[in-house]
Amino acid sequence: RDGISEDVIYDAMRLALTSAYKKNYHSLSNVSVDINEETGEISVYSFRTVVPDNYEELEEWNLLDEDPEVDENGEKIEKEPFIFDERIHIPLTEAREIVPNIEVGETIEEEVTPHDFGRVAAATAKQVVIQKIREAERNSIALEFGDKQDELVSGIVEMEDSRNYYINLGKT
Repeated sequence: RDGISEDVIYDAMRLALTSAYKKNYHSLSNVSVDINEETGEISVYSFRTVVPDNYEELEEWNLLDEDPEVDENGEKIEKEPFIFDERIHIPLTEAREIVPNIEVGETIEEEVTPHDFGRVAAATAKQVVIQKIREAERNSIALEFGDKQDELVSGIVEMEDSRNYYINLGKT
């Protein structure tokens, strides 16, 4: 479409597919979508944080905060206790089987593209993409006509209803 960059479309598609994946595969927010702009191939990646292997260290690791958050009185804000969740955490030993030199606190990325990322996901993605395209079109129109306030422009009356006239101004 005129006035809409490919980047806007790809960003909208990434956002839409991320949203569709989260909705249809009950995922947390640790997901990103990659679209190969040459081939159109779509990949979904999940990120998990590397944590120590045993629970005692996990509690200690969570409490060791070099830069603690403080409230308006300067008092340290207590963090929620650490709860291990295999969807967003991976034990160090398991992570080192994938990436040998990885350390606690780093993230590991795994491809989780489902084979049946099909019709429902596509419908969700379509809605978000359409929304982003309309947003971009409105921005394009605002840029095109924003400096023409109080100027006379010509157009063709395309349609009329009981309350409005619809004028074609070229792209608009």
